[in-house]
Amino acid sequence: MPTSGTVGQTFFNVATVMEHAFRRCRLDSSKITAEQTQIARNNLFLYLTNLGNRGVNLWTLERQLVGLIPNLPTYPLAVGTIDVLEANYKTIYHASGGWAFASEGIADNAFDTSIETWCTQTLPNGDVTYQFPLDVVITHVGIMAHGDATLDLVFEFSTNGTVWQPSLSPGPADYADRSWRYFAIPAPRLAEWYRVRETGGGVLDLRHVAFGSAPNDTPMSRMNRNNYFSLPNKSSTGSRPLQWWYNRKRTQPEMVLWPVPNTAFDLVEAVTHRHVQDPGALTDEVEVPIRWFEAVVANLAWRLGLEIPEVDMELRKDLAALAKVFEPDAEGEERDLSESQITPDISAYTR
Repeated sequence: MPTSGTVGQTFFNVATVMEHAFRRCRLDSSKITAEQTQIARNNLFLYLTNLGNRGVNLWTLERQLVGLIPNLPTYPLAVGTIDVLEANYKTIYHASGGWAFASEGIADNAFDTSIETWCTQTLPNGDVTYQFPLDVVITHVGIMAHGDATLDLVFEFSTNGTVWQPSLSPGPADYADRSWRYFAIPAPRLAEWYRVRETGGGVLDLRHVAFGSAPNDTPMSRMNRNNYFSLPNKSSTGSRPLQWWYNRKRTQPEMVLWPVPNTAFDLVEAVTHRHVQDPGALTDEVEVPIRWFEAVVANLAWRLGLEIPEVDMELRKDLAALAKVFEPDAEGEERDLSESQITPDISAYTR
């Protein structure tokens, strides 16, 4: 008999997870009320959120690129960030030695290593282009807007300045004045021409465009709250902030850098652990790997048994037992099987 020929191609959306949980509670799907549906959605949210309290969920690790601003010590991270696991101070080579072009505005202002000049356009869907003297591999692109704007940018490359190929389309996003938005190019290519182009009807008004190559990383060290508040001069500036304190605020945490950066053209790359995405529409997939599907359904059914009076008391015991079986299986496989390293902290002896 033939097999499907596929692995891991079956996904559970929010509705499917809730339906299985209701059936395990022996609730007739045709009689599920709007209130019970909302109870299920809320409990699914609570369970997914609680996963972040148990340790690192490997599928929720992300890299956040934080562009630096002179004399600014504090940088907000993405909403939903739980922790910063590690961070590097990153330097990149910026566009130089070539030629700048733009559909409108002063193109050179976007590449003159100054954030006090800008390339302002008046027509929608413009572009800003840079031609390097030799082929280069651009690994990072940074945009600093002049004035707040919502843009839908695409980054493109060309080997001849005529035929363009996309390298990244980050989608619509808000760009705040004097704030960087950096992007890592997922598959860098060797080319002579690079450009940023608006596609959503917005008008480009840019302080700087960073086409960065040859990145160089320097590991940064983490400070705890006591060490940061013990610093005699928290506003001391330096060319390379190599320490950071994670200020875990309620809604949007921050990285506080020290020394305070005095440059506008380097960045910090942080590996962060975030919460699992919220349950969205009933047709949205639940953001867990397939190895977690059984645990999610079992735990949601157990939680429904606690809150919906129609669930039989004896059945609740069985639901709790199933939840205790499947969740450890999923958590036990949340590993990367790499070698472990133990690094002693000798900072007390090297100050």
